Amino acid sequence: MPSKTITVKTILTILFSLSAIALLAQRDLSFEEYNPVSTLVVPGDSILSAKYPFIDIHSHQFNMANQDLSALINDMDALNEAIMINLSGAPEPDSKRKSTM
Repeated sequence: MPSKTITVKTILTILFSLSAIALLAQRDLSFEEYNPVSTLVVPGDSILSAKYPFIDIHSHQFNMANQDLSALINDMDALNEAIMINLSGAPEPDSKRKSTM
């Protein structure tokens, strides 16, 4: 009569198999490609724009002086974003810095 108890060897074999499958299925994803399906389910409507104008206090926009900003401005307007604080500005050369002393 076969034993119905699960042995440590069986558990380790299952865990090893699952780990191997996970490693084989895994591929490198960039941040932009990673888009998990949300499991959060709540009643309500999607909010696409802020009720009141807001300030984005932490943004990273690179090379703003060298690009067309009309798409960014349109996105800000659609969200009702009044002001964006860009934290990706290049430091000024030493000759242009003002002394704080």
